[in-house]
Amino acid sequence: MLVEKYTGRTLGITSTRMLVEAGVAEGSGQAVGLVPHRLVQEGEIQVTPIRERRKYSGQASMAYDIGKNLWVVSSGAGTDTLQDAGAYRDQWSGVQRLPRFRAVTTQPIRTSMLVPLLYANQRVFGVAWFETVERLDITGRARRELAHLALALSIANRLYRDTESRGKRTATGLSALDETLSRPLIKLTKPSIFVASSERGEADVVSAMRAVIKERSSATGSGRSTGRT
Repeated sequence: MLVEKYTGRTLGITSTRMLVEAGVAEGSGQAVGLVPHRLVQEGEIQVTPIRERRKYSGQASMAYDIGKNLWVVSSGAGTDTLQDAGAYRDQWSGVQRLPRFRAVTTQPIRTSMLVPLLYANQRVFGVAWFETVERLDITGRARRELAHLALALSIANRLYRDTESRGKRTATGLSALDETLSRPLIKLTKPSIFVASSERGEADVVSAMRAVIKERSSATGSGRSTGRT
């Protein structure tokens, strides 16, 4: 992923993830949860619910639910890892009572940065999650850089979804066309019928046939009959 390479080489970010909303299995009592975008692309579903037992399942879930940027470090003055920290401090939005940090890597993380991802209508659909092994204090430049990265991820996701949607519509259209072509097509020309009988044919029989054909043609709005006696 280009963003991962950029954040790793240029910004010194240890881990970069993009979490997007997805449906949660029945019985959990929740409508949505978060799943890594990579797993969505690979067709896998491993959804983390937003809440577990009425509490946020993690700091990413909280950022998604409240729609606020978080810059999380240990509340202590030392270099405690977030895995071992007893309490946390949010340097970006000042959010209090942060839920427990849930490690998804074996590396000692000391700074966790979470930025909600927004659709064009400003609805949150996921979270950009950046982590470092160093304890970093927030700066104005860091805020702007991460906000720009989150915007780029939002745009990339929208383009991905649009491309996927167009592909599905194209496949559906081709399937419908194939089904249509597999059936006999209705002729666009008006139907005609030729009735033959001997010169000694009963006039009332021929007249009756013509009357029926005329009636049927009028009912369908099309049709042409010819007859010979």
